[in-house]
Amino acid sequence: GTFSGQYRYNHPDTSAETTETTSGDTTINVIGVTTTSTTTTTSTVVGTTTTIPPISLSRDLPSMVLEGESMDATLSLLKGEGAPNSVIIYEYIPAGWAITSTSPAPSETSDGLIKWLLWGSGFYSMDLTYSLTAPVDSNGTIDINGEFLYNDEGSPMNETTAGDTELLVKSPSAIAVAVNRTFLPTSATVKAQASVRLAFDAMGTAPSSVIITDNFPAGWNVTSSSPKATSISTSAGRIRWNVTNVTDRNITYSIKVPANASLGNRTFSGSFSYLEDSTNITGSFGGDSQFTVAASPGLATVERDLPDSASIDSCIDSALGVTIGSGVSVVAIDEYVPLGWNISSSSPAYTSFLHGSGKVTWAVQANQTVSYSVCPPANETEGSKTFTGSFSYSTSSMSVVDSTAGDASVTVSSVPGDTNGDGEVNDFELLGFISEWSDGEVDDFDLLAAIGAWASSG
Repeated sequence: GTFSGQYRYNHPDTSAETTETTSGDTTINVIGVTTTSTTTTTSTVVGTTTTIPPISLSRDLPSMVLEGESMDATLSLLKGEGAPNSVIIYEYIPAGWAITSTSPAPSETSDGLIKWLLWGSGFYSMDLTYSLTAPVDSNGTIDINGEFLYNDEGSPMNETTAGDTELLVKSPSAIAVAVNRTFLPTSATVKAQASVRLAFDAMGTAPSSVIITDNFPAGWNVTSSSPKATSISTSAGRIRWNVTNVTDRNITYSIKVPANASLGNRTFSGSFSYLEDSTNITGSFGGDSQFTVAASPGLATVERDLPDSASIDSCIDSALGVTIGSGVSVVAIDEYVPLGWNISSSSPAYTSFLHGSGKVTWAVQANQTVSYSVCPPANETEGSKTFTGSFSYSTSSMSVVDSTAGDASVTVSSVPGDTNGDGEVNDFELLGFISEWSDGEVDDFDLLAAIGAWASSG
């Protein structure tokens, strides 16, 4: 038989998802398979004999849990060839530990016991799970054992559950580190960025390294991280750091809510782990965890006013009317002019202009009109040209991104006043152009050219 595989990771330098092919052995020679009874199958694979029982059950436990916190356990049930149609499973848990969840629903629970009866269509290979809460003052190593009963061709069988049997319970005060999510905005709109801050505290004898993992909504994009993350997975919704200089510090990252995110609540969860005397110690983040994708509160608006048309050889004036409501201190405006167009003037002065992308930015702190003149390139083609933009602001509880309203296009023509691009100026186009001239949006020379084109149009 042939085996193949791949693995994916985020490149440590670029954060891009990278896919690699698994190396090593790819084939196995199957020598033979023989059946020794109706209930036990013996397979010989490359000289190794493996006996598959009719029923097997194995337990998976975490290595450690803190007092007062919950832990999850899994029982992996495998139903082999010739298995009976029913099984009874006894799981013996520590007395006094609260059972917080089980799946599937057990037949019986009591202090120190979870019991399942599986039979008929409800008996198949599956994972049985349960969660327990460790009581306060329960530190130390505790035992979890179990057994399962079934009939093998009329013979009663009593088997011991395999797998993990010991769980280390530690007092929170014995943990060498703590991580708390000390800042997470209560809410944000789609397309907004949210800043997240993790407070990392080293206590007592610090380990040599700690792995910190924060889980955010899958599909959201991390835009920055300090210190640089060891790995980022957008698809899994995970960012991870391997902290080797274990001292008190803040870890921060920014995450962007995707444009297609649905409104509603989201949960952030995080964990940390480190080795202590060859034991893997794990813990969960404290602090903020709830986040809401919300509709815009409408505490600020930006509306664009453009002329209907532009001449290839003339600049046009654009105005952005900005209103700012209570609780908003500054509005950041991102305006995108058509590619290749150049900003000739701006009031107030723009913060930045990137000619390659057409992006112009301003930071506005009060109600005002942001005005700018923009000029098409000499080789611009005729037709409709699009302006787009957005603005962002923050309140005490949320980050907001909204789209700029108002006019969104200008018709470029070689004939001033030609708003539909047909090369002529009709009566209504001329009347509109005269109105723009009256408002100071059109100069005298362009008006005269428009009147001439109108007269020529008959």
